[in-house]
Amino acid sequence: DPQCGISLNDINAVIYAKPIANATNYIFEISNTTLGYVRTINLTFRSIRMSWWANSLQPNTTYDIKVKAIVNGITGNYSKVCQVTTPSNFRISIPDDEIQYVESLTNNIQLVIYPNPSQGEFVYMELKSSEDISELIVTDITGKIMHQQKINSENYFATIRFNEKLNSGFYLVTVISGNQKVTKKLVVK
Repeated sequence: DPQCGISLNDINAVIYAKPIANATNYIFEISNTTLGYVRTINLTFRSIRMSWWANSLQPNTTYDIKVKAIVNGITGNYSKVCQVTTPSNFRISIPDDEIQYVESLTNNIQLVIYPNPSQGEFVYMELKSSEDISELIVTDITGKIMHQQKINSENYFATIRFNEKLNSGFYLVTVISGNQKVTKKLVVK
């Protein structure tokens, strides 16, 4: 609640949800009905940064944020709405240990991986593609597949939990969507 009704001085500010006992995930929704703007993200932690959406946010604009928790596999109801106003001027400056990789290609695939470097247990992924279903493949530098799954890629915002914790090193995250492919490097500390 202390973060509700405020004007952010910094687009990189962290916004926290109240902790819910035994919650495994927190689903945040950020919206502005006047602009027709709605984004939803499913995370395994209880905080977000507005800078994650800075490319699509308007300066000096109020957004509604609400959150619901998943406890024992059951999704709860959304919290009351918390209003936050973006700074009048903002510049994205993500800390070195949270580098964001964004690629917008002519093949209409946009992929965001965050945090990068990662601890190797999960990454947040945002994917936009013209295809309905895509394949996500994570390989080590030798080409060994470490994680693979099918995803609904039209507007995909989720936390990807790896089958096994990845060891320190470099990995390639590849998304294949139709006949198009995009690959990003993932660093695990």
